[in-house]
Amino acid sequence: MADPLTALGLASNIVQIITFTSDLISKGREIYKSADGTLVENLELETITTSLQGLSKELVLPIYERRKLTKTENQLQELCDGCKAVSGQLLDVIRGVKAKGPHMRWNSFRQALNSVYKEDEIQALETRLDRYRRQIDTTLLISLRDSIQKLASSNQRNQQVSSLVLGSNQEVKQWQAELINALHRNNWQLGNKQDLALFSTQLSASTKDERENLGKSQILETLHFHCMGDRFEGIAAAHRKTFDWMLVDEDDPSEPDLTPSGLSNGGEIREVAMSPKEKWKTREDTKNDDKNRQWSNFVRWLHDDSTLYWVTGKPGSGKSTLMKYLHTDCRTLEHLRRWSGELPLVTGGFFFWNSGTTMQMSKLGLLQTLLHDAIKDHSELVPTLFPHRWRSHKLFGGDLHPWSMTELVQAFKILISDTSKRFFFFIDGLDEFDGDGAELANFILETLSSRTNVKMCVASRPWLVFEDAFQRQPSLRLEDLTAPDIRLFVTEKLSGNGMFVEIQKLHPNDAKQLVVEVTEKASGVFLWVHLVVASLLEGLRDGDSIADLQDRLLLLPSDLENLFLKILNQLNPSYFEQASRLFQLVRAASEPLSLLSLSLAEEGFEKAMSSEVKPMPVNEISFRVEAMRRRLNSRCKGLLEAPTLEVDGSEAKVQYLHRTVRDYLHRTDTWEYIISGTKNSFDADLALSAAFLLHIKIMATDPGMLEPFWNSLRLCVQYSIRFAGKAKGVYISVLDELEEVGLKGGTRSFFDYAFEYPLYSYIQYRLDKGYPPGSRIGGDSLLFIAVFTMDIKMMKILFGHRADPNICEGHTNWTPWHHMLWKTKDAKRAAADLKILADAVQLFLENGADLRITVDNIPANSIIKEAFQEWDRERTKELLKRLPSLKKTQEWDREKTEELLKKLPSLKETQKTQKIHSCGLGYFFKWCGENNQK
Repeated sequence: MADPLTALGLASNIVQIITFTSDLISKGREIYKSADGTLVENLELETITTSLQGLSKELVLPIYERRKLTKTENQLQELCDGCKAVSGQLLDVIRGVKAKGPHMRWNSFRQALNSVYKEDEIQALETRLDRYRRQIDTTLLISLRDSIQKLASSNQRNQQVSSLVLGSNQEVKQWQAELINALHRNNWQLGNKQDLALFSTQLSASTKDERENLGKSQILETLHFHCMGDRFEGIAAAHRKTFDWMLVDEDDPSEPDLTPSGLSNGGEIREVAMSPKEKWKTREDTKNDDKNRQWSNFVRWLHDDSTLYWVTGKPGSGKSTLMKYLHTDCRTLEHLRRWSGELPLVTGGFFFWNSGTTMQMSKLGLLQTLLHDAIKDHSELVPTLFPHRWRSHKLFGGDLHPWSMTELVQAFKILISDTSKRFFFFIDGLDEFDGDGAELANFILETLSSRTNVKMCVASRPWLVFEDAFQRQPSLRLEDLTAPDIRLFVTEKLSGNGMFVEIQKLHPNDAKQLVVEVTEKASGVFLWVHLVVASLLEGLRDGDSIADLQDRLLLLPSDLENLFLKILNQLNPSYFEQASRLFQLVRAASEPLSLLSLSLAEEGFEKAMSSEVKPMPVNEISFRVEAMRRRLNSRCKGLLEAPTLEVDGSEAKVQYLHRTVRDYLHRTDTWEYIISGTKNSFDADLALSAAFLLHIKIMATDPGMLEPFWNSLRLCVQYSIRFAGKAKGVYISVLDELEEVGLKGGTRSFFDYAFEYPLYSYIQYRLDKGYPPGSRIGGDSLLFIAVFTMDIKMMKILFGHRADPNICEGHTNWTPWHHMLWKTKDAKRAAADLKILADAVQLFLENGADLRITVDNIPANSIIKEAFQEWDRERTKELLKRLPSLKKTQEWDREKTEELLKKLPSLKETQKTQKIHSCGLGYFFKWCGENNQK
């Protein structure tokens, strides 16, 4: 017998798919949708398809042993099979509806259904679903009552029996326990209609809640994007005890004096006591005051109602490290509680990164991240923040539309307009935003304008656009305040070296002076200190004396760019070619490379092509990753690093030590020097394409690798396109190898993927080699897909291989030419779009489009004239001139078809012959071949 937990889970899945499909086709929902104003279009049909497929996958009865099914299990299995059949029937219907035309719109799915189904067929479907719904009530009630009677005695009627029936399994959901307890408490009987109705109502309500909770989670998950947290994870953690002064409450007498004024010698950096009126004195007010470098106390800002704090500083001063420190330290939240009081505190953070993916440097990425952070534990806010997306979920089971800026901005405004909550956000790296800095600054200020329930701490370089926007806000300039932190960092790093400890014993004053000189020479730039300390430790490793260390420090430039130049000039000549390749690979990558991918890129094209498809052993992957980490250190002298290695292992991303490193290496003169190490013999795009081809070949075959597989496939194709123009033969061979490797997790061919990408050269190559141009992808002809996407280039390729514009689609008599005319008839476009449309129409006319085809009883010439005449009269005349001569030729074709059909007396007027009549001679010969007719 199926255990109660399994029965409840499966029953919930069955009720969900029954409810979803019933709502789709019901007349009541038709009225609701029309009033709502939501139209059903092709993307909504895709959404319904995805939802039905997802719900159908859950209709599986787990049987863990070979035995005869019980009566209850048989009933559940029959219900699953019945629901799957209904789902399959609706999926077929959707394919037929889509074939009506890409620009068709309906007020409801019921209306769309009516376009391909008769009313009595729809009613039969509704009756069938209703019967399934009643059956699941009966089956589940009997199953649960049997379980309760076996495990619980009658004197436990007022007790919670769910734990006895369901056990202490962590997978037990609250609604499941409540349903069993209600059943036992009320002693619901199968023979009592009222009892059955009450049971059915509670089951429906519970599964509805479950479906809605799942929908909220799905919408929340779509806010998340690949690499969302990579930048934050890649920022180095603050060195022990550095930046502690930022979170000291000077108004608390129990707190030690850790402010820069308390830690510095001679009072050269100190926070000046100010009156309430003066305490947020701006940088402009004090910029000429060299003796007292003032800063706005961060803790006081956290406590009061001021809304914005600006952290600024020159490149490499440690702004991102400070922001990560503040974002993760629990004292930040403790201080914010003084401001938020009893109100809930919602926090979030975003770290711009212009060396990462597009999302990591965009406003879209900013908003998606802040919204995700703010509501990840509050999915109940989803319907309020995203009403249109939530409505789409309720109507169609989801929403496949990508996030738009308008939708995200509106959601963010709704979120922070809730005055019953307090909001606090960190935004780092404003200067790494890929858009207009003034627009980003205005967005921040407008967000905070006239709101007292929102605070933001932002960080950027001291660009004028940000200085103008934030100059009157509480702020600090980081390089003015970090001398004590730098001294602490240098002291502890050097003191961790045994040789330096001995030097301290023998030459204590000289050792102390070395630390002072590093601190002074740093001018507040932590990145410079990081590189200089690494150089000093290298000297200690090689046996440098204190005098050698002082000379080494003296020779190191005091500014970052000259220091980078010196590091490059000191690269080991025997490693320079490898360093050059590594720098080129990292720069050419469209998104950050993992240590493993970078290692595979060094293998080269020939190795990738000749390697077998065989999972790489874990120990070999670990060895490769460690070897690459060492190469980055020795060949690139730390300018490239993988800071998350301990957390992410082989997938740890390689990045520049700092943005200033990236900016310097990408300078024209610097880059010319770097690529001189490989001359013209190295192609980074080819190496990267080969790397991801090899990545696919060495992957494990378990289901969890499906997403990494598709990501590697996408990147392999992406990089191969880049060198296609330079080496077409190599490009084709890479894609052919991908075809040989095959696509995991499905029946789709690589050709299908290549067509939809689209890879024009490869499609041309495959068609030249005999791939049939009349092939289909998901039931649609290649030409139909090209029309749907208005891909003129692909249409030319297909027509160049004699694609048939009159081939019938799916279950209908519609052809690609029908769809082309529908697009033309529906045209309300800009001039540029009309030109593309006219070019497409001309291609069809030149390649045998059936001129007798009408759309909504409107002939082709009228559609063409109406669409293009106002835009370009001459072009319209040119198109219309082609119609008479083509029509005459096709008259012969039609007459010849009729003549040939008359010679087949046994052929009845079926759907096939109707298609022959409508599609012409080409379809006739195809039909003859399929049916072995002579």
